[in-house]
Amino acid sequence: ATMNFSVPKEYEDFVTNAGDLLDQFSSGSAALETVSYRIHTCNGDLAEAVSILNKATSILEPLVQGYLWHNECFRLVVKVDAGEPVSLMGTTCIGECIEDEWFIVYLLIKLSQEIPDIVVSIVDTDGQFLLMEAADYIDDWIGPENADNRVWLRGGSFFVIPLDEPGKLKSGGMILNRAIKCMLDGNTNQRRFKASEAFHRTIYQRTLHAFPARTLANRHTALCIVPGWLATLICTNPQVV
Repeated sequence: ATMNFSVPKEYEDFVTNAGDLLDQFSSGSAALETVSYRIHTCNGDLAEAVSILNKATSILEPLVQGYLWHNECFRLVVKVDAGEPVSLMGTTCIGECIEDEWFIVYLLIKLSQEIPDIVVSIVDTDGQFLLMEAADYIDDWIGPENADNRVWLRGGSFFVIPLDEPGKLKSGGMILNRAIKCMLDGNTNQRRFKASEAFHRTIYQRTLHAFPARTLANRHTALCIVPGWLATLICTNPQVV
């Protein structure tokens, strides 16, 4: 959103205007770490996607309340692509704040627990960062060259679709529609694809065992007297603090 207030003359040496301050804050963000997430539903149609989006908003609202994002916040939108099921997706530039990345994973775990009939994929600029985090507890066959559409979250648990499952891409990854079908095809596949307990412990240590306590621990309160323009800027964009 465009801000139409200006910085008083005595502060011009600090910054020309509020827009410039935000530009300085976000400069170079395109080259910084980005987390992408996508949620697929059972039917893959628009009505179901909108319904899930509304549920997700209600579930996540109390979880994100009071959380100060380093750069961009978590946000879901309905995604409609020709030839693909309708889904929800989002992309968040986290800058260099790894805390935001794990908070996003925490939110998606909680969401999948509350809405069990969805499957979720999460990647960052480096790819399958969940596999990297739990590298000591994954099978030797899985790697960056064949992990596309193989790593999923459902019902609060993580799954890795094996190589012998039909629907493999030439690159070694999975065809998206086939991967979604595998994950939604009942309990048999889920038991076979489920990641190890050690894998889950590693990821949960950074997510379910860390939040919301870490959010509260990082929250500080101070009473300050600031110029009106600065108060407006902070209220509009609290992440600049």
